[in-house]
Amino acid sequence: MRKFITLALLTLIFTSAAFSQKILNNQYETPADKFGIIGGVSFNSYKIDFIRLPDLPCCGKTFSDGSGIGFYGGILYDHPFTEILWLNLKLGYVSNAGLLKKNEAVVANLNGNAVDAIFEQSIDAGLSYIFLEPNLSFNIWKNLFFEVGVDLKFNVGKSYSQRETILEPTDGYFENGKRERLVSTGDITNVKALDFAVNAGVYYDIPLTSKNDWFLSPEVQYHYGLTDAIDKVNFQINYLTVGLGIKYSPAPKRKAEVITKEPNAKPDLNIETLAYGVGKDSVIKPVLQFHVEEFLSNQQKPLITYVFFDEDNSKIPTRYHLLKNEETPEFDENKIKNNDILEIYYDLLNIIGKRMKANPTATLTIEGCNNNLRDEKDNLDLSYQRALSVVKYFVLTWGIPEDRITLKKRNLPSEPSNNDEAEGKVENRRVEITSNMFEITAPLFVSDTLRAVDPPIVRFFNNVKSESGVKNWNLSAFQDGQMLKSFNNTDSVPPSLDWSFAHNQKSAPKSDSPIDYQLTVKNNNGEIAQTPIKSLPVDYLSISKKRRERIKDKYVDRYDLIHFGFDNSKLNPEHLKIIDIIKKDLKPSSVITVEGHTDITGNPAYNLKLSKERAKIVADAFAPNKVIFKGLGLEDPMTTNDLPEGRFYNRFVEITVETTIDE
Repeated sequence: MRKFITLALLTLIFTSAAFSQKILNNQYETPADKFGIIGGVSFNSYKIDFIRLPDLPCCGKTFSDGSGIGFYGGILYDHPFTEILWLNLKLGYVSNAGLLKKNEAVVANLNGNAVDAIFEQSIDAGLSYIFLEPNLSFNIWKNLFFEVGVDLKFNVGKSYSQRETILEPTDGYFENGKRERLVSTGDITNVKALDFAVNAGVYYDIPLTSKNDWFLSPEVQYHYGLTDAIDKVNFQINYLTVGLGIKYSPAPKRKAEVITKEPNAKPDLNIETLAYGVGKDSVIKPVLQFHVEEFLSNQQKPLITYVFFDEDNSKIPTRYHLLKNEETPEFDENKIKNNDILEIYYDLLNIIGKRMKANPTATLTIEGCNNNLRDEKDNLDLSYQRALSVVKYFVLTWGIPEDRITLKKRNLPSEPSNNDEAEGKVENRRVEITSNMFEITAPLFVSDTLRAVDPPIVRFFNNVKSESGVKNWNLSAFQDGQMLKSFNNTDSVPPSLDWSFAHNQKSAPKSDSPIDYQLTVKNNNGEIAQTPIKSLPVDYLSISKKRRERIKDKYVDRYDLIHFGFDNSKLNPEHLKIIDIIKKDLKPSSVITVEGHTDITGNPAYNLKLSKERAKIVADAFAPNKVIFKGLGLEDPMTTNDLPEGRFYNRFVEITVETTIDE
């Protein structure tokens, strides 16, 4: 057994080291090492089978189990092989103390009479160890880790306390005139100096600072003994540890592949990148400094009530978040409302399902459509099956009664996209969801802190030259060691890339630390090139600082009116309801700005004109309030144009209301 355990341990360590070297020789962002301390409670359980401990008098039947509570503590070291795979080492002390008891029914002599008696034998074992744990940890979700490894335990404590006690009869005594006998204390003989166990558990690293350098780490771990703790005695120790760790980690570091080249070889890969700011007036200029200001804000995140399907297919695509029936009670739209707009949209069916449960008088109409081309030509059965898949999800997963849902089918949607373009064909393969109650499909309203960034867009200009072609690349921006934005692909590097803050608050700067950015490119020859890390200064004005320095402040509320149909600038009843909601909160000092947008489909000049029409019709709805409006066309999209849902979200008008806060 010892040879097997030793071989397994050495294999674990050397395999991990080899895998670590292989991974780190490639170009990846890797986390930094972590150092810390741990401590907690040990719930001990003995799996035993013996009558007595070595050299100790005892009688009666066999001890079969025992348990106790101890504690553990020590130091730890986490080393990343990759972002997923880590080596976790722990060194510390653990108390595996426990109490063994057995009761025996006997016939005893009490004053010359035979009576039924119960004798209890007990051993209080004070076993403790210095442990060394090499573990492999797997980052299975965010900062949640699963770990598995081996325990090497060196015995440092082996005390015991033994006694036999009369439980019944209550007036009986042993021959020594007492109710206890075989009382002794000391050290257990034949305790093995080295004990082995395997373990498995989970821990979660909770960041305590914005720099991700300090972590609180709750952990749960089960240890299963492989050997007997006492020689020639069946005495296996298993235990569950529950505790906390405090960890420190320096800033992440970047490892680059080392390329061996022939002497005087001409490099095939030359790259550079430079960041410029794009102002609200669309003027491009060097970024001298980002100005970031916090505002109290109400924001509205709309829902597109369409589900898009693959060609000639009626199965709901996997990018939509689909729950199991038993998971629905835990779903809460308030927990997702701060997510990216597409992540919110992919919970569309769950948001509607939850709202339908909360509003028992609401009904739904589910209408399936096809693009009426090729295999979908006049295929009403396909439209029906698409609608049916959505109906089944509401009925079977969310428990919505069928009599509250009306199923319809048609070929093209009532307001189709341009079927002559590839994007339009994809958009027409959909199911449309409507309700008799506005609350079922209403936007999500969020009260949060808004970080307004000036300039609102960073444009990276890239220059990459490689005769062999680009294999993959990555452009990343960091602040305080945390990634704010990352672009990457396995194709050529675009000559320019836009990083917009307006519709992605998660990527906005969070402090006055500079933003660092770097471009990394690997070509088809295996060469890797990196630009020098460049920094962009940040001036950060928080709400607390404005209050402390009595700087005049304002509310900045943002509302997105979306779901303009293809080549459409008409307001629908839902748009008007949102405009009425906004009007009710207007103050005399409110300044209203309306910006119109379009998706990428069609002619850019026509799209710019269409975006101005959308902005103007919304601005007119606010009369007699004064409104500043403009059309931005394709500029500053809300999200990606690569997906049908993204293009619908990009056909939007953004309403910004700035209201001065009176002192």
